[in-house]
Amino acid sequence: MTTLVLGVSHRSAPMSVLDAVALSGRNVDLLTDRVLGGEYVDGALVLATCNRLEIVADVRAFHGGLADVGSALVSVTGIEWAELAHHVYVRFDDKAVEHLLTVAAGLDSMAVGESQILGQLRQSYSAAQEEGHLTGELSRTVQESLRVGKRAHAETELDSVARSLLDTALTEAVPHIGPLADADVLVVGAGAMSGLSVATLARQGVASVTVLNRTLDKAQRLADSVGGRARELTPAVLAEEFARADLVISVTGARGTVIDAGTVTASLDHLAPGEEPTSTFVVDLALPFDVDPDVETHEHVRTIGLEGLSSLFADSAYTQTSGVVEIVTQVRSIIHEEIAALSASRRARQIAPTVTALRRQARDTVDREFERLSRRLGDRVSDKDLDDIRKSLRRVATNLIHTPTVRVKELMGADDESVDYAAALSMLFDLQRTPPAAVESASAPGPDSTATAAEAMAANPFVLASASAPEGAGSISESGFASGSGFVSGSVTGSVTGSGSVTALATAPTAALNPAAAVSTPETGPVTSAGPVAGTSPVAGAASSAVTSASASSSAGSSQATPSQASSSADDHYVVADGQRPVADHTLDVVEPDEPTGRTVRLGTRRSQLARSQSTAIAQQLAAQTGWRVEIVEVVTEGDVNMRPLASFGGTGVFVSAVRSALLSGTIDIAVHSLKDLPTAPAPGIHLGAVPPRVDPSDVLIARDGMRLTDLPAGSVIGTGSPRRAAQLRDARPDIEVTGVRGNVETRIRHVTEGRLDGVVLAAAGVRRLGRIDEATDVLVGPIMLPAPGQGALGIECRDATADLNADDASLRDALHGLHDHTTALAVDCERAILSRAEAGCSAPIGALATLDGRTLEVSGVLADDEGTLLRVTKATQLPTAGDSDRASADSATASADSATASSEAAHAARLDAAKDLGARVAEELLDGLGIDPRKSVGANAPQTHLPTTHHAAGGDEGGESS
Repeated sequence: MTTLVLGVSHRSAPMSVLDAVALSGRNVDLLTDRVLGGEYVDGALVLATCNRLEIVADVRAFHGGLADVGSALVSVTGIEWAELAHHVYVRFDDKAVEHLLTVAAGLDSMAVGESQILGQLRQSYSAAQEEGHLTGELSRTVQESLRVGKRAHAETELDSVARSLLDTALTEAVPHIGPLADADVLVVGAGAMSGLSVATLARQGVASVTVLNRTLDKAQRLADSVGGRARELTPAVLAEEFARADLVISVTGARGTVIDAGTVTASLDHLAPGEEPTSTFVVDLALPFDVDPDVETHEHVRTIGLEGLSSLFADSAYTQTSGVVEIVTQVRSIIHEEIAALSASRRARQIAPTVTALRRQARDTVDREFERLSRRLGDRVSDKDLDDIRKSLRRVATNLIHTPTVRVKELMGADDESVDYAAALSMLFDLQRTPPAAVESASAPGPDSTATAAEAMAANPFVLASASAPEGAGSISESGFASGSGFVSGSVTGSVTGSGSVTALATAPTAALNPAAAVSTPETGPVTSAGPVAGTSPVAGAASSAVTSASASSSAGSSQATPSQASSSADDHYVVADGQRPVADHTLDVVEPDEPTGRTVRLGTRRSQLARSQSTAIAQQLAAQTGWRVEIVEVVTEGDVNMRPLASFGGTGVFVSAVRSALLSGTIDIAVHSLKDLPTAPAPGIHLGAVPPRVDPSDVLIARDGMRLTDLPAGSVIGTGSPRRAAQLRDARPDIEVTGVRGNVETRIRHVTEGRLDGVVLAAAGVRRLGRIDEATDVLVGPIMLPAPGQGALGIECRDATADLNADDASLRDALHGLHDHTTALAVDCERAILSRAEAGCSAPIGALATLDGRTLEVSGVLADDEGTLLRVTKATQLPTAGDSDRASADSATASADSATASSEAAHAARLDAAKDLGARVAEELLDGLGIDPRKSVGANAPQTHLPTTHHAAGGDEGGESS
């Protein structure tokens, strides 16, 4: 289990959003319950203050946990995810722990260094602990945060930083009100910040201090500490005291303003006849704001708030000379020190189940051997001798495993996290481990909770509304088909095109909050509203359609999950929808045709943003062509949850198997894949129904400072997850370093913009489909880099005739013919024949690109051996014409329409056979030229180093067109 934080605070959102997400105690409890109801959440607490709302959760997986937590936030606040997505922040794993420590220390507060947040976090922790909402791991994490927060205040002068903020405010006040020694000060509120203010005022030696608070006892205690006055806060008393104050400091934390222009107007009534009001300076330290800006309509009043103070404080020379920077640096050093210690401790806990399993295995082995030995010896050995033998065997076993168990604990505690020693030990000894969370979780998981997400899906793939990190749901707009080239090159935008509107519908908030609200969720991401973007063309063949985010299930004519596929339990996260209400907390995209026929088709796809955009384009075309309603169903695959390098866990099919399982089970009716992800071997029951026109198949470089590949200095570090790209990059630029990288397009580009990499190489098609092609600094084509076979193309799969589940399957196969592009199919079949002959998958160091010019099909292929030696081969062939095919099948040809159709199909089949034969001949020459036996290749061209996986707001590997 791992910590995840989803939050909104003064650092990420304006006051209007903070006000909107501010929750009462009852709704905090409701939010906590909704979060804990998530499939991937085992423990949670909610930290709700006047300037932040944070959900801290112990989750089983990043994407699923984020979807659960984000959906709960949308549900309870009633705010569309499209709006929230711009203001939330996400922290995961060590970054989440570091964030909690930073918050507890007060470094993330508006008033840096204030200690009130420490008490608020402690209160939230205590409440969650009492309700049993915390796992053991999450409880430890929050406890450590509280401890580190206390340490930061105890070992540094952190409290003086918050005082310095107030000192800055007092410095600003002096020019307006005169010397502080002559000032009468009014403090409104009696909380922690008010106490800090009163102490600072006393230190500055002001003339008098008056404290107002709705609870008089609190005001009195605070006033007594500095010999001041205390009064109960009422509008009348506030106006009276405002009239005599030179300086007003307000920090109540109330919802709504406390002091406004009306307060100042009322204060004028307390002046003597003919008396002019004295200059008054108002300091607003509250968030939400206590003071309405309209008070400055009175000429004698000036104000400053936290935002102005923070900016002034950060820019002032005072900050540099007061030691504030040094203090904050000291606190950050403490946090980094504690993070290192906590990470080591956590890794040690992670190895504990493995060590326990190893010891248990040793003990069981000794017991079995002793039983065998004792039976063989029988009565020839005394009981005492047998007991000595047993003890000796155990000592030998203990001594044998002592060194590896001690050493693995030391390695797990080291800073290097690039190797999973626990997994290595388990693999070497074939251990059956029990994850620590299964033992420690305060909310005991079910019997299957110890299985990984990948294992669970392999056993029974489940359909999941997108669990990707919140991102824009960009779709494609293509134009400018290149005749005869086999691919599309054209403009691509990040919004859904077509004349239909894009709306949002998701989990409805409770009636007590906003029963009529219709909101989008993190699964759908922010959806752009209607209409084609100026200067672009709709997807070829797509007519008007509307895309909605809805959680309706299949209606008439659709295939949907049987009752056995959905739990009837009220706590089950995935349920069969009735078409009228959302499915739990998750949402699916739906494309509505302009002229519906009443039939619904369920289109399955992966959960990444790129996969969604590809699927939306296909769904629009299918809906426009057939009048069918198309539901986009997102299926989690092993490639989505396993963030190890693709080549290390069998790249072939890792993005495909779960989607195909959902197709064969009837959960979905068709599936959209990046064609390069599809294994070349046929799958039983699966039919490749269509290959739509291809998008740009090339690779692009996105590098720092706008550099092309030739511009990069020696030693530059380029990221890619592909052995094919790595081999060709090393060949083109042997003086640069190639490192492995996973993650979606945004994550990979961020590695460049944040300085972790000098550049990344991505598939142009994926970058185009996400509307980010303008960020490319170089196009890698021709002699520099050949793309992966099938790159830039999509494959639409359906059930074949042997696996039909209902009478509509045949008509669905017929409908897909309208999306098929024969030119693209010829090209990619030729390319994929190279893969097939080489017995390789999508992660192999093989590149290929075929083009068709009239009847001439030309293909170039590249292959790298395990030493990194590249061989390129180019061949061409003349494809047979329809007449050639007619002569070949003349014995069966007639003048009937049926035979004309058969002749056309035979001609196409002959052309495909010729294309595949060309690809196979290129593969033979590549293999022979390098002396490669594909069955013995060790994958040495994969990047040998890998950039550590980061989990930003954007998650989920894009797979097909970006990896």
